[in-house]
Order: sequence, then C-alpha cells, then structure tokens
Amino acid sequence: MGSIRLKIAIIALIGVTIMSCTRNVTNNVPGANPSTPKSQPSGQTTAPNGQSEYGGVINGGGGKGVLCKKKDGQTLETLDLYEARTLYHLTLLNLGTSEETAKGKLAELLARHFWNPYNVEISLFTRYMKDSMIQEFLSNIRFIESGKKLKLVNDSFEPTLENGCESVQIAFYYDESVLLVDKALWEQLNWTNKMALIAHEALYFLARQSGTKNSMSTRKLVGLLFSTKGLRPLADGSPRDSKNFLDCKVESNGFSRGHFFMYPGQDQDGTKGIDLLFFDLGTDGSLFRTSAFATDLSFVQIQSPRFLGVREAALIKDTYLVRDRIRLNFKGIRDGSLKADLRILQGAGSSIAANFDVTCPLPADFSGLEPQDTEPGRFEQKHGDGSIDVLTINRNGSLILEQTRQLGGTGGVTNFGVAPYPTVCRYKEFGMILSQNDNEIQYMVTSGELGDLQGLRDTQHCTSYIDAFNREAADGSLRFTIRKSEFIKVQ
Repeated sequence: MGSIRLKIAIIALIGVTIMSCTRNVTNNVPGANPSTPKSQPSGQTTAPNGQSEYGGVINGGGGKGVLCKKKDGQTLETLDLYEARTLYHLTLLNLGTSEETAKGKLAELLARHFWNPYNVEISLFTRYMKDSMIQEFLSNIRFIESGKKLKLVNDSFEPTLENGCESVQIAFYYDESVLLVDKALWEQLNWTNKMALIAHEALYFLARQSGTKNSMSTRKLVGLLFSTKGLRPLADGSPRDSKNFLDCKVESNGFSRGHFFMYPGQDQDGTKGIDLLFFDLGTDGSLFRTSAFATDLSFVQIQSPRFLGVREAALIKDTYLVRDRIRLNFKGIRDGSLKADLRILQGAGSSIAANFDVTCPLPADFSGLEPQDTEPGRFEQKHGDGSIDVLTINRNGSLILEQTRQLGGTGGVTNFGVAPYPTVCRYKEFGMILSQNDNEIQYMVTSGELGDLQGLRDTQHCTSYIDAFNREAADGSLRFTIRKSEFIKVQ
C-alpha cells in the first residue's frame, strides 16, 4: 500500500500541474500520520543499481551527501546543497531547526514552483504538499541496520569535491516505494538538508518518469529552490483566466506526454506572436519552466479552417542555455480542434529528438485570445476606373480587404503564374495586422476568397488564382503593406 499511496500522492500533487491541466485536484490519499521513521526490516540493506527501459535507474537511484573532514570538525550536507554553494555560488535558505517548520517551508517552496492557477488555491495546494507528499516520503523511510552502508549509486556524476571531502550514500529509493536511509548519516543532517533530501527523492522520481537518465538537473533544481535566488515557477507568465489561453494535449503513440498552453504574447522588441508554455514533454529537465515564442503565429490564423503551415521557434528553458527548437506542423481544424505535429529539434544540426501529436480544442469565442489594441473601422479607397477597395479592421487585429484587381501584365498584381493577362478578379483578403504606425499597416494574409464577379470581364482564371493565393498564404509568408493615406475612414 505504501508504494501505491506514495505514487498517487506525487502524481496528484505535482504531476497534475506538470502533465495535465486539471482544474480540480482530487486527493484520494489517506492522510499520513506524523511518525518517527520506521526501522528497517531485517535483511533489507542495500539495493542493486540497474538500468530501466527508459534509461533511468531501475530502483530510483539515491540521495548522495558530501562528508567533509577538516581541522575545525566534520560536516555533512546533501550533494544538492553542496553543489548549490560551491558550483553555482548560491546563498542557501535556512528552513528552520524543527521538523514541522522545515516541512512547512519546503511545502511552500514546492507549491510556489509547481502550482498553476487552474488547479486549487495555492494555500490548499501547499497543505497537500506538506501533509501528503512530504509526509509520505518521511513515513516511507526505512533505516538500514547499524554497521551497514548503502552502496554508492553512479547516477550523480558530480564534477568536483573539495580536498578532505568525499561522497557518501545517504539514501536510496528502492523499488520506487521504499526510501532506504543510512541512519547515522541522517542524524548528522540538519533539517534544511533533510528536507533537501526529501525534495531530491520526490523530484527525481518525477524526472525519471520523463526520461531523465541522471540526477544532475534534479540537484540543480533543488539547489535553486533552496536558495535566495530561486527559479522561475513552471506556470509563470501564463494567463490566469482559462478564456485567455488554449490548452493543447500532447501525445505519442496514443499515450499522453504532457500539454502546453498557447496565449498572446510579445518579445522584448514588441513583436507580437504566441507564447507556448510546456508542461512535461517527456524530455530531460522538464521540471524547469520551458517555453517558446512564435512570432509568425496568431489566433486570427489559428481559427481559420484553412490554416496550415509550419512554424519554428527556439526552445527556452529556465537557467539553461539550449540550442533546441520546436517545429509545429499545423494540419487544420478537425472536430472542433486544431491538429498539429510537434517535433523537438536538438542542437545546431536540428536532429529530431522527439515527435508528438498535438490536439488543441478550440473555443467558440476567441475574444479572450486576441489583441485589443487596433483602431477598428471601415475604410475606402476609390480608383480612377470607378472601383472601390473596402478595408475593414476589427478590434481583435484582424482585417478584410475587398478589392478588384487586374492580374498579370503591366500594373497587374502578383498572379502566382496562374492568371494570364487580361484577368480581372474581385476578391477578399483575410489577414492579421503585424505592425502599424501613423503612415502604414503591415499585415499577414491568412486566406483569400473570391467576391462577386458579376459585371467583370476576363474572369475565367480567377478560381485558379484564388486557389494559388491560399496555398501561398497557408504558411504565413504572404504579407503586404497598406498606406493609410490612401484610405478614408467612412464608419
């Protein structure tokens, strides 16, 4: 039962934030009573180290410590906090001198990092962390018998130790259910380090489910959590209202591999686009905030039934300098959802590290997903031949340009090689505003549609033209500029 309760507690409390966007968290874990860690059953002393099918440590690996013997005495701290001080030069927090105080502060640190505003109130989430997850790990400790030691687990790859210091195995997470602990070493730890050990085991458990093969990223995460610097929470920057983002499911071979949020954003230069905030993805380091920003993407495009095309963007991982990219290959709308392929491109060579299927359920109302900073209205431009272009700008940044144009020949607009002279078409351009100033509007075309051709001559190639027009617009590469001085506002 201990193993089952522990897994439920971890997944319900942390995994729900990382691996799915559940609005209501239900905790089915019986409340664990505070207790002194139990004695280790006779004969259960060490655990073998092996490799699982995912490449991780089969029995969970373990928490190492650094034991330093110097002239002024002996010190012991977890490897996570030792590296935070000596490798990353972080100033560490003090979680207090009692078990209750330390558990409460650890719960606050974990809740701040993993909570998102679409689950439960953060105060309730924090209480779950303390009363269930942290207490479950403490209750599942089994001290090894006196005189025996845990074998060193080779999943840490620590780069360096000071003179007079050595690695020791404080804990070993056996069979993903029992936390074997060296009692003599445990008793040398202060409560800050004891909570760092508990946090390491809980987070390393989650990291292994995402394919992490060693404990380096987990140690970095714990060190930052326990420092005055801290790190960026997983959901930081995302909208608070579910109407202001899309929640896209990510799957691989029919199995859920996480999800990501899509919401309007802009980069440091003010360029508009869509932010993508990832939760899990089955990749190493998924416990750090991971995002991307797509400049050539908008919700005006996404809600178009004809929307296709490929978008790439740099992958941004908190505290890491990565060269990976994401590639989204959009496949249009089916059954009320936007479909796409998602690929993770790794390194400068852009080799494919992962490939996923994406499904984004679309809302009936996109008003919460679109920018609201354009001047709406109806504008007209009159030409010498009597034709009138009509420009409609909507409050959400979309536009429609209705125009009559001669295609091909001198003075004709681009015809994609399908409309010979003389061809005259009346059509609509649907698009989204990319930028604007006092003189002009730059916009991206999302699709085109033929208008009423009655009264026009030489229209036999208009259908071929609009088909080619839409093919060109599908990937967002068709862009035009409107001079404001040529249009008069009429409504």
